[in-house]
Amino acid sequence: MTDVVIASDLRDANVFVLIRGSEAEIENALKALHHAEPFVRQQVAMSLELRHVPHIHFMRDTAEENASRVTEILDDLTAKGEINKENSE
Repeated sequence: MTDVVIASDLRDANVFVLIRGSEAEIENALKALHHAEPFVRQQVAMSLELRHVPHIHFMRDTAEENASRVTEILDDLTAKGEINKENSE
């Protein structure tokens, strides 16, 4: 889990998760998490005294993947001499 965003009315919670592996492994992990959403919601309800327990939605966090891709692109451009690393910082 990398982040949780809860709606202002506390009815929905987006849980961002970082999953590594092939696309097929990532899809399988997301399917398993979606299948577990009612159980997680039940556990939250038992642990917290809330008027409304939020519906849990697991979402793939791609921020680290995107940052890694940007780094790869910058490294490639630097290696090709298209950008000067000292001037880009």
